[in-house]
Amino acid sequence: MLFLPAHPRRRWCSAARCGNRMRVARHYQRHKSG
Repeated sequence: MLFLPAHPRRRWCSAARCGNRMRVARHYQRHKSG
């Protein structure tokens, strides 16, 4: 899952739906890296 700064609004369709998913993805990525 990659975040494109060129279209931030398109990615963030909903802070409740997409936002939550992105947060979870970031959390998993952090654990995977560490």
